[in-house]
Formats: sequence, structure tokens, C-alpha cells
Amino acid sequence: DVDCIVSDYDMPEMNGLELLEAFRERDVYTPFILFTGKGSEEIASEAISAGVDEYLQKGGVEKFSILANKIDTLVEKHWAEQQVQQGFQAIESAHDGIAIISDAGEYTYLNESYAAVYGRNRAEIVNQHWDMLYPKREVSRFVDEILPELVDHGIWKGTATGLTKAGEEVPERLVLS
Repeated sequence: DVDCIVSDYDMPEMNGLELLEAFRERDVYTPFILFTGKGSEEIASEAISAGVDEYLQKGGVEKFSILANKIDTLVEKHWAEQQVQQGFQAIESAHDGIAIISDAGEYTYLNESYAAVYGRNRAEIVNQHWDMLYPKREVSRFVDEILPELVDHGIWKGTATGLTKAGEEVPERLVLS
């Protein structure tokens, strides 16, 4: 396993940017640093356009500590991005419905399983207020009982009754946080 690729620009068979392109063509998105003695604004601009994660010119011992710091930062960032991506994939593939609602009460995200409970697709729900999925009596119950408890305790678990697109009631087990 490789955490980061550090390449020179000037190499015998290909240059550093051609190496980067060869990795990307193979869907390798490991952090890539171009660490070169042949620095110029033209090469720097070309490197950034090609998608290098960092561009650093050689020159003196102090550049190696800068390079080490850049490697550490890129590897940590890459690892964090992978963790977020894996978490997102887990949420997307979950059989349980998962949604995020803004402070204004509007859906900002939901997985397909959540939309399926209500016989809808995501586009019909995102940016809509949560009360669209509940009968009036449940909206009143949420406002009067459930949401105050959620605010006080940070979590609420219980049952509710939602509405499908066809107007049919659907029993729910909810965990709100």
C-alpha cells in the first residue's frame, strides 16, 4: 500500500506529470506531490492543472521538512476523505431510512430507503418541510411533544405515523437526534 507518491518532474522515461496521468488513467487517486528541481511558473501551472495535490521546488535541506509536512497533511486528508466516502456509501446502501433535516425543518438529505417508506423519490422530498410526510394530528404531536423532548434530551425514540404519496398511513419506528 502506498500513502503518497512523491515524484520528480524530470525523469528518463516520462516526466512527473505523465506519471500522474498514468496513475489517474488507472483510477489511482493516491495523493501526488511533484517535488522538482526544474521549477518554473509554467511547470507549476501545468502541474496544478493536471491535478497534483502539491507542487514543491527542491532547494536546500529545509525543503525536506516542508515536504514531510506536506506528505503528512495530504495523507491525513486523504484518509479522512476515504472515511467520509465509506460512511456515505454505508448510509446510501442502508436498508433503514436515514434523513437529515435543516434547522428550518426542511430535508437536506435522505437515502433511497427513506424515500421508499413514503412511496416517493428523493427529489420529491429534498428541500421540503418534514410535515409534508405526516397527517395533521402527527404534526401536532411532533410540535407539542416530540420536538420539545428532542430539544431537551438530544434524542427521541418512539413510533409515529407517516403518509405515503398515495395518502396511506404508514407506521414508523423513529430515532431522532
